[in-house]
Amino acid sequence: YEQYHKASWPENLKAIKDAGIQVMEIYRTGNRMFMILETDDAFTFEKKALFDATNPKIAEWEQLMWKFQK
Repeated sequence: YEQYHKASWPENLKAIKDAGIQVMEIYRTGNRMFMILETDDAFTFEKKALFDATNPKIAEWEQLMWKFQK
């Protein structure tokens, strides 16, 4: 999981920026991970979910990442 995120797909990085996320940091402690986001004023999680739902490459990324999650 961490190795994939260190070399995230260009489509994933573009989708993050397009949704209004300016900075994203992911941290791990033990087997738990958490994320800190810096976003623009227009960002909402609902808008990000809509963008992701229409992007097949993001769906592929999410399916791959779920293999590593409990």
